[in-house]
Amino acid sequence: MISYHIKQIGEDWLISVYGGTKPHIGAVAIAYWDGQTERLSAHELPGHKERELAIEIASVWCAAFRQTVTVTVGIHFPGASKKLIQYIVERTREELFIQLSKWKGDP
Repeated sequence: MISYHIKQIGEDWLISVYGGTKPHIGAVAIAYWDGQTERLSAHELPGHKERELAIEIASVWCAAFRQTVTVTVGIHFPGASKKLIQYIVERTREELFIQLSKWKGDP
């Protein structure tokens, strides 16, 4: 199961995405709106593979709200096959848009 924990801090956002058997922080991405587009920075801990997902979530959220967002991602399923990883990434993306709609107040 993948969980999203979203908190608005003033006009900024903090989003934690985690799940699996050992939730953790494997990657962090920060995005901010410069007036025309989002600017991104990301870090990934050695041995982790969540960087691209953190970047994607931060980019989408920042573009939607035009506000600063920090995203942490840590998902661990031991021995996950490529098929399972693909499924997890797809579900995480689907949940991103569900959460985005919820927080934007879209019907």
